[in-house]
Amino acid sequence: QQSDDRAPATRKKRPAAPSEPTYPALAIQPKNPDARKVLVVGDFVAAGLAWGLDQAFAEEPRLTVIDRSDGSSGFVRDDYFNWSAKIFEVLEAEKPDMIVVLIGANDRQQIKTPDGRFESGSDEWKKAYQQRVERFLLALQTYGKPVYWVGAPPLRSSDASVDMAQLNTLFKLRAEAVGAHFIDVWDGFADESGKFISRGP
Repeated sequence: QQSDDRAPATRKKRPAAPSEPTYPALAIQPKNPDARKVLVVGDFVAAGLAWGLDQAFAEEPRLTVIDRSDGSSGFVRDDYFNWSAKIFEVLEAEKPDMIVVLIGANDRQQIKTPDGRFESGSDEWKKAYQQRVERFLLALQTYGKPVYWVGAPPLRSSDASVDMAQLNTLFKLRAEAVGAHFIDVWDGFADESGKFISRGP
């Protein structure tokens, strides 16, 4: 794994396409010099979201999508990538007009704090996790631009989906408490029984 002290990327990378796109990718048209910047941050699911947004706005010259996701990141392994600390650098480097967040899929694991290691889902884990989410949101609130927190989708494992639903409850409460917009996408990735589906409407 990469260390946490690596220098942030300075170039505005193009979001990576999913391995099996269901339709031909659109060519990204040139953007205006003063195009509004949409910054996407989060984990590997956020990378897919960034690609989708880039495709959605491929022919819109007034809006550009910047993917600064880190596939293996989350709020648990802050020894690998500390979003609460790094987001200031990312915001300063990119100067976005709005921020889109999607994170949590990597966080179903033990959390390590100065007070010890806590099992996923324990009361101590929930407290430490919420504090990290709140620190991250405080940084975004201080930056002062609109924030859109996209809820995690269901995962293939039923147990994992239950955990994602619980995290979404936390994300929604904490995001809305600081004026961010929470976007629930759960039903777009679930069948009639609530199980994960890879293709939908």
